[in-house]
Order: sequence, then structure tokens, then C-alpha cells
Amino acid sequence: MRPVTSFVANIGSRLITRIDVRGSQSCIYQGTAPWYPVAYYNLDGIGYVMETGITRDNNGNMGPRILKIQDGSSTILINTEDVEISLIKRKTENFSPLGNQIKKSITMSDGLPS
Repeated sequence: MRPVTSFVANIGSRLITRIDVRGSQSCIYQGTAPWYPVAYYNLDGIGYVMETGITRDNNGNMGPRILKIQDGSSTILINTEDVEISLIKRKTENFSPLGNQIKKSITMSDGLPS
């Protein structure tokens, strides 16, 4: 059996801690406010951290974002704060594999059944 190294995301301290088989602990990453780590994955010596945060006015969450940790530095790979999410409203009247009877019963107008 191969020795196991564990990684712990400490939200309160904004740390990722490495714990080796002897129980020795070392900080491998420290987040900066308002971000804090919630998950960590290590692949071939490269670390990946998922972080989330609290908005400055404490009214909502930020993120998540994914960082790559390599050679003592971090790079943001994905930051959902930079992505605009738009809803696309589809009209069911343009597509009805089940026929006109069912098509009329599922057509929506302003989010409410017609």
C-alpha cells in the first residue's frame, strides 16, 4: 500500500494544508479575502483549488473560481464572476414532437402556463 498524503481546506483560515503520513502539516496555499478555498485536487504535483467568496456587503456569494497552484504561484483558470449568464427563452410552439394537442398545453408565456 502506498503512503497517503491528505489535503485539508480550512475555510476559516483560508488555507489548504498538506498532511503527510507522519502527521506533519504544511500550508500549501492561502487565499485572500474575500475568497476562501473549499476544495483541493493534486495531479502530478500540480494543485487545483476551488474557491468561493462572500461579497463585500455580505449580501451574497462570489464564484466559484478555480486556481492552478504550481511552483509557488497561483493562476486563475476559471472565474465565474467574469462570466455573464443569460437566460434564453425558447418558445415551445416552434418545436413539438408530440403533436399540436400537447404543444398547446405546454406553451409558456412570461413563465406562466397558458
